[in-house]
Amino acid sequence: MRIECPSCQVIDETVERALRKGSFSWACGKCRRVWDVRTVFFEQPASRLGDFGGMTRRLRLEQGMTQTQLGELVGVTAAYISHIEAGKRQPAASLTRRLLEALGAHDEAGAV
Repeated sequence: MRIECPSCQVIDETVERALRKGSFSWACGKCRRVWDVRTVFFEQPASRLGDFGGMTRRLRLEQGMTQTQLGELVGVTAAYISHIEAGKRQPAASLTRRLLEALGAHDEAGAV
């Protein structure tokens, strides 16, 4: 897994202990800052968008957010969030990035 330090932009390949679902702390070797990193994994890269709705719903519920609250954070209606979660709509890349950032899935936001 690659991690980029938000402070000094150093890119680091993390060790295997970091390759688990959830979150962990990571210390930058250059600036020595410690960051809490949240990881999100998809079973297959090709299914990322197909699974995006379910992942969005799971992360939203983990954050204790309503569809209305998430919609307000990213600039869409609760109905559109509902359609994304149901797999009826595939959000544009810019909205996908905003959703992932709002849900705390920063690692995946960089991949979109």
